[in-house]
Amino acid sequence: MSRIVVKKFILVFAFLVWLPIISFSQILDDSTILVYGPSTLNVILEKNLKSNDNRLVFIDTLIGNLDRFTSYDRSNYKLQNLGNIGTALFPVFYDFPNAIGAHAGFHAFDPLTTRSSEVKYYDTKSPFMKLDVVFGGKNRSLANFSFTQNIQPDWNFGFEYYRSTADKQIGTETINDRNVINTVLSLHSSFKHPDRPYQVLFNLISFNNDVDETGGLYFDELDFSIDKEDKFQYENNSIFLENAKVKDSRLTFHLYQQYDLFKNFQLYHQFDQGNQVNLFSDFNENNVGGGDYQDYYDQFLIDADSTYQKSTFRTLSNEIGLIGKLSSIFYRFYVKNRMVNHEALYFNPMSRKVENYLGGRVDFRWKEIFEIQGSAELMQTGEYNFKSSLKSELINLEYRSMLYQPSSLKQRFFGNHYDWDNDFDNTFSNQINGSLSLRWWHFQFIPKISLTTYSKYVYFDEDKMPNVAPDANLISQVGGEINLFLATNKNRNYGFHFKNEVIFTEVSGSQSDVFRIPTTFLNMRAYWQGSWFNHSIPVQIGIDVHHKSAYYANAYDPVTQQFYLQNDEKIFEGYSYPANLFWNMRIEKVFLFIKLTHMSQPNNGGYFVTPKYPGQQRALDFGFKWLFFD
Repeated sequence: MSRIVVKKFILVFAFLVWLPIISFSQILDDSTILVYGPSTLNVILEKNLKSNDNRLVFIDTLIGNLDRFTSYDRSNYKLQNLGNIGTALFPVFYDFPNAIGAHAGFHAFDPLTTRSSEVKYYDTKSPFMKLDVVFGGKNRSLANFSFTQNIQPDWNFGFEYYRSTADKQIGTETINDRNVINTVLSLHSSFKHPDRPYQVLFNLISFNNDVDETGGLYFDELDFSIDKEDKFQYENNSIFLENAKVKDSRLTFHLYQQYDLFKNFQLYHQFDQGNQVNLFSDFNENNVGGGDYQDYYDQFLIDADSTYQKSTFRTLSNEIGLIGKLSSIFYRFYVKNRMVNHEALYFNPMSRKVENYLGGRVDFRWKEIFEIQGSAELMQTGEYNFKSSLKSELINLEYRSMLYQPSSLKQRFFGNHYDWDNDFDNTFSNQINGSLSLRWWHFQFIPKISLTTYSKYVYFDEDKMPNVAPDANLISQVGGEINLFLATNKNRNYGFHFKNEVIFTEVSGSQSDVFRIPTTFLNMRAYWQGSWFNHSIPVQIGIDVHHKSAYYANAYDPVTQQFYLQNDEKIFEGYSYPANLFWNMRIEKVFLFIKLTHMSQPNNGGYFVTPKYPGQQRALDFGFKWLFFD
């Protein structure tokens, strides 16, 4: 990084540090500064309404994890990406689907958007605005602007706009050679009738993710045994695809309304409508990166010169239920109807179908000592999702069981490069999780164990085709969290924090090879937390390190946006501890961070996060969040 760029970052950072101080000194006499703030802004969560939970929720004003501004970072590095923000993501540890029922199967960009059920609603005493901006190195940027205001005392309206862009990190041809443009726009409103026990929540979310796919690094004969100096030239390296594009567009509408029939007894209705359009195109395939046409695509079923495919997945659902509370017992029961339609350009993978659900949840809480929860959802076709848990200060236990259908994409697909027609059975999975929370002095130890079984698991094999592992396979995980705090002041509220998470994984069974998981996984975050200028400016300064043992991670196919098995390249081999240096702070209502991403990168070195895709190279990132309450 040039000295000029570093100087620019320093100047911008210094300006934003001093601006709030100057502004604060100018408005000390303004009485509103003592009136409006985080305490006058309540957050309304739909999950709390559906649980009869009336506890107040406030916005987050802590400085922890400010530096983790990407989905990859915020997942505690438990997602696999393509080395850049906004690219396809895949879980390092296999997990259950979000829900039962039909789904298209295009989930690579799910962590980049907002679920309707997770939208935050507000009750404000004054207009509230929040501005998030990140100036990332290597031409990565992020901007997030949100606004909310009570139109009337019981009626709130707001919106949030998010946009992130990133240039290609590999195979750059021109200045501002875009890799990703991601936008999310959400509108939300909440209303509580002043005289009647009626409340309604509404949101509309538009998501668009445009990706110029690279296909990864291109080397002659795909020889990944070449010297590291040739692998990590980033902008100077050749790539497979120069004109391939993926577009994932989604539009969701969500309505939740609730009427109190009696005290602690409500009737609710939930309506959801969703539309997902997925496009892949490559209109200049005869000039494929540093190679030729045949280096990337194996076959051509429609057109030998170009590829264009489109998938449209639509859903509409209605859910009606009852919510009640008897002493320490909470319950919720509901019925749901869901209509699904999946269309494609060259075929119809799924005819219009109707799904009917029956579900419920029961919670028992005893004197804030422990809580028992149980929930279940059942379809008329036999699919189900069951979950139960026991939570306390000492022990946490969880059991999950799920029978779910493979995605529509895995069952039927026809495009320029693939053709399959399958009739897979439903996948069956069980999971048991357990943990203890042990504390002594400033030491915390949380041992964890997890046992997960899969049978009839459907995956994408080495030929990028869906396949099934019919026999049962077991994923065993042991590990936990080890945290330590060393105080540096008399009040013991400032000091050094050492947070560590370790997971050891073993997969057993006759088809265990279909689950590609690193044997050892480690997160290490060490920082000093204190304050400057008479305790008025909270500060965090530390280092963030993650580790994965070398393993044959799944590769990525941009044609279908799926991750598939491969046996050619181990990622993280010979380079095990990527590290980031960070500095987080807050000045009044301004939150700031500066971060040296991949500070541990050696010259002409690096690591791969996905086969053919190197991890983010060293970059200096800077960002701020500014809250406006009046």
